[in-house]
Amino acid sequence: MKTPQPLYNGKLTVYTCELETCALCGAGLIEWGYQSGPRTVFALTAVSRVAQRPKRCPTAACAWHPALLKSVAWQHLAPRYGVYGYDVIAQIGWARQLQRQTFAEIHTDLAARLPISAAEVRYLYYQQYLPLLACLERQHIDQLSALAARTGLLLSLDGLAPEGGEPQLWVVRELQTGLTVRSGWLSQQDHTAFVNFLQPIADQGWQVRAVLSDKQRGLEPAVATVFPTSPHAWCQLHYLNNAAETVAAAVEQLKVTLRQDICDRVGPLIRHEASPATPGVLTVTGLLPSPLPRAPAPPAGTPVSPAPAPDPPPGAAPTFQG
Repeated sequence: MKTPQPLYNGKLTVYTCELETCALCGAGLIEWGYQSGPRTVFALTAVSRVAQRPKRCPTAACAWHPALLKSVAWQHLAPRYGVYGYDVIAQIGWARQLQRQTFAEIHTDLAARLPISAAEVRYLYYQQYLPLLACLERQHIDQLSALAARTGLLLSLDGLAPEGGEPQLWVVRELQTGLTVRSGWLSQQDHTAFVNFLQPIADQGWQVRAVLSDKQRGLEPAVATVFPTSPHAWCQLHYLNNAAETVAAAVEQLKVTLRQDICDRVGPLIRHEASPATPGVLTVTGLLPSPLPRAPAPPAGTPVSPAPAPDPPPGAAPTFQG
């Protein structure tokens, strides 16, 4: 039987849980041997193949021992079992609700950027975007209450902006269950807006063990206000991306400097300036090359060797000179 080939080839990125130690017993978390099968995720900017490998607490007596802790970055890519990223879903919701675009117009815009059908656009809007916005996972509120009482919740905050400078879709997830606790559009991202967005979660009286988010201005004091006793951690992936951007910029500058230094040192050795008759034109080759310098004329009185007689045409009778 022929081995099936992936539809979109590319490097497989495997995400692991970002936590290093157990928040309950303090033991170092270990990677679980299980790894999910690869899946393809379509985003607005790229197509990627991803998988995830969770971690768990090695202490058998710990309440977190049975739980498999998944990667935050992996859960932020796309909904569970979905192939289209949250940025695609946010773009569809933004175009439909605020720009009043039809599904045909939304499909035309998206089809120029990624493979998607008109039926898939409708499905993502009705079955993904609206439940995400309305948080229809309220049916699991008893599960969250029991988890909060047993071990405490691990909350992650993430914002998705479909267009620069526009309102952002913010999502709060519980990392142990993958449930969406709260989501909504924020027209501004400051301390007051974040407090108003997060306060209903604190009003539930749930025990929040830790909060994970980006280091966005206004978010840090808001988390400290709403969850004053919960540790607030920053996403390591964004820190590494920021470090990589700095290194990449330094490498690009090094390339420019090295190229300029080589041109200054080696350029005069390989560059042939044109004659004054053709200013601005360097040495040219090809069918019409630059003319070679003429040989100096022989001194007067120098005997000139006669030019050799041309070869007779084919079939002509030979001639003899006496």
